[in-house]
Amino acid sequence: MKKALAILLCALLVVSMLAGCGSKTETPAAAPSTPSTPSTPSTPATPATPSTPAAPATPAAPAETKYVDDIIIGIGGKIIDIDPQENSNTQHNYYFRCVFDTPLDFNNQTSELEPNICTEWSSDDGKTWNFTLRDDVYFHNGEHMTANDVKWTFERGKDSSSSSSLCKPMEEINVIDDTHFSITLASVNVDFPYMLTLPTASILCQKAVEGGETDALGIGSGPWKLDSYEFGDYLKMTRNDNFWGEPAKGKTLTLRYMPETSARLVALETGEIDVCESPDTNELSHVTDNDKLELQSYTSSSIQYLAFNCEKGIFTNQNLRLAMCYGIDCEELIDVVYNGLATKCGSTWGWNEYGYNGGGITQYTYDPDKAAEYLAAEGYGPSNPLKIHLAVSAGTRKAMGEMVQSQVKPLGIEVTIDEYDTAGLSTMTTAGDHECAFYGCGTNVFGDDITRLIDSNTGVNKSHLHDPQVHELMDAARQELDDAKRTQMYHDVQQRLFDIGAYLPVCTSEAFFGVKKGIGGIDYYPTSHHDFSEIYFVQQ
Repeated sequence: MKKALAILLCALLVVSMLAGCGSKTETPAAAPSTPSTPSTPSTPATPATPSTPAAPATPAAPAETKYVDDIIIGIGGKIIDIDPQENSNTQHNYYFRCVFDTPLDFNNQTSELEPNICTEWSSDDGKTWNFTLRDDVYFHNGEHMTANDVKWTFERGKDSSSSSSLCKPMEEINVIDDTHFSITLASVNVDFPYMLTLPTASILCQKAVEGGETDALGIGSGPWKLDSYEFGDYLKMTRNDNFWGEPAKGKTLTLRYMPETSARLVALETGEIDVCESPDTNELSHVTDNDKLELQSYTSSSIQYLAFNCEKGIFTNQNLRLAMCYGIDCEELIDVVYNGLATKCGSTWGWNEYGYNGGGITQYTYDPDKAAEYLAAEGYGPSNPLKIHLAVSAGTRKAMGEMVQSQVKPLGIEVTIDEYDTAGLSTMTTAGDHECAFYGCGTNVFGDDITRLIDSNTGVNKSHLHDPQVHELMDAARQELDDAKRTQMYHDVQQRLFDIGAYLPVCTSEAFFGVKKGIGGIDYYPTSHHDFSEIYFVQQ
């Protein structure tokens, strides 16, 4: 989370929710109430002048904190693009949050919206939103950011893979002057300010992109600058000494692709890397028993799910989708693959998301008899097995795939596992070249965020579902100002998704990072799209 130099807190939303924070495991809080229109805080009264105190004794000068210049983070997914509008998965968002700025920021500690490069925002009707942009923001190439860059970025995003769901509803973007602009949406969306905190709202430099500058799509205005990269290997950033906020404490920050969890952990132990993403839960003792390392954890809202391709292939058949949903024992997957360090999902909604009703909808339970009935209705069973392909990536998803392969075989379902690296899995599922796939999605706090999983125009919809009833409910909910009515609409969406069987939500897990002692400043997001922009490494 980038800290604004001058924080102007605007009471945009009345919320009561948990977004997760720091390195502690938190208990989920209740979902937020419907947002209200923000207003500018009144100026505080001038305090009385205090009397002059006696001069204190001169304290001893504190020892200066020294920071390590170079930090290397071992990550499990490939970075294959530098354009924030074309990818929105975990590893890309690590990079986007460091290099780019978004109009607004979400504070994980307070669960509130805060200014970022926009200092003020307001709306009278939830449809037209007015913004004030900082006047001291400069891109990494020295260009001054203006409201024209914001407009150009969002216009460009309408035809992008990852930012289209944010930008397409923008009916009109009006530039008033260099620091003021307004956005009129096609319809009311009370969640719109939240969407402007996501990496998909990162602002690009119009002049750099249109002028064809080298790596123009990697030129942002954040605290770190893109330095060099080799897709599928590493991405290196250097400190932006002209950042409008507090500069980073280190000099370089590198994201290094290391797909094998055990290899990442060994690299942490030997000093090759400083931060290890997601060590295997079977090997956490390697961190906790090492006096030079520290285990940091958080409660994830990232749902691990099995997505069925509803657009083409064998799983356009609803009965076959439901046979899989009832034929898989999710509790066993949690116990074996996650060592019990996960919670079974009751919904495609995240526990931190507005409108969550995981305990109130009908849920899939392990019921092999019911699964057999759905299979038999389509002519399948042990004597005539259903043959399917399941796409996975390495690690827990592969392990879940192998268990599912074993669980459903007695029912008459023969599973062939197709393994891809994370980038390959993302690409092929976005293209719809899978029958079913294990994947994951981190849920943000606003209810409309689920649109990414069910809108046919987004690359995050790995089921390729297009259901008119779901879309009608979502369109109505994002415009509804009555809290009870809006919540009920979201509950109805969750029930409808259960009935369709496009996704089998499996679990959310306790998540871990292994780090060297002295590492701090990581803002852990329940979505797993963490913010490393303020990371530091105190010399030991």
